[in-house]
Amino acid sequence: MLMEKLPRLTLASLPTPLQEARRLTATLGGPRIFIKRDDLTGLALGGNKTRKLEFVMAEAKRKSADVIITTGGSQSNHACLTAAAGCKLGMEVILVLFSGAHTENQGNLLLDTTFGAEVELVKGGVADQSVVQDKIEKLVAALRSKGRKPYVVPVGAFTPLGTVGYVKAASEICEQLKEKRLTAQHVFVTVGTGGTMAGLLLGAKYFEAPFHVVGVNIGFKKERITHSTADMANETAKLLDMDVTLMPEDVTIYDEYMGNGYGVPTTQCIEAIRLVAQTEGIILDPVYTGKAMSGLIDLIHQGRFNSGDTIIFMHTGGVPGVFAYNNELLVQKPIP
Repeated sequence: MLMEKLPRLTLASLPTPLQEARRLTATLGGPRIFIKRDDLTGLALGGNKTRKLEFVMAEAKRKSADVIITTGGSQSNHACLTAAAGCKLGMEVILVLFSGAHTENQGNLLLDTTFGAEVELVKGGVADQSVVQDKIEKLVAALRSKGRKPYVVPVGAFTPLGTVGYVKAASEICEQLKEKRLTAQHVFVTVGTGGTMAGLLLGAKYFEAPFHVVGVNIGFKKERITHSTADMANETAKLLDMDVTLMPEDVTIYDEYMGNGYGVPTTQCIEAIRLVAQTEGIILDPVYTGKAMSGLIDLIHQGRFNSGDTIIFMHTGGVPGVFAYNNELLVQKPIP
């Protein structure tokens, strides 16, 4: 398979565990829930971007890059893991980050500097892509004028190469289901840029997986994300020479759980984080997985699944974010 021939660096500890969440399942009254622990990918404090960076950083090495530039929010998991990957590979990393509400030296931002990355905060939110893009273009030009070889990684490693990481993850899940003699009807995943979901969708279709991939939008426009996810899946299929095509109607995304947008946790998100912590001892994050779990919980309460169904919840990481969001997470009463 062409996917196995692509340049790849070993950054992740794979396969990640597929763990049954028995107490969470019992609390919600079914269906049966498993958590795919991509928060345990091994690099830094784990997360889904590690799988993507294995391919993206290999490409940077192939092009003899000596400095990596990427972007994201001030508490970006992707930026933090890129900084960690740079340490492991001996490459300088520059992070151009949006200055949001959480720019104190805490969470991922604290880890960014701990990993030695150069951090530049740019005023604006994640919707202000043009501001950051202009900053990155000037930075690239300045570095090249000094004889450096910069390599720019898009936000979230949202490229066909990065998406390959989750095509492989879909295959990994299929193998784990076979080993456990299970059939899963649904895989739930957070949707930010859409690259992780694109890879899972492509992998599920190509490997004829038994499950339907469902996304929970955490802050961007549904129509845009639906189309960009399908487009990325198709671009990745071309890269891998897979005779597979996905249409926007093949992409199922719920956007009822985003609240006031990216990086702003909802009450239901905070409750979901606490529920999973208090039933399974697993920490979700307030930007991504907390919102996705709040969506799953609500859909279960609505009776959208059969009690006999099996659902896999993708834990895409982001755990350091809980420390930056300490005020939002600080509560006095336990969940009833």
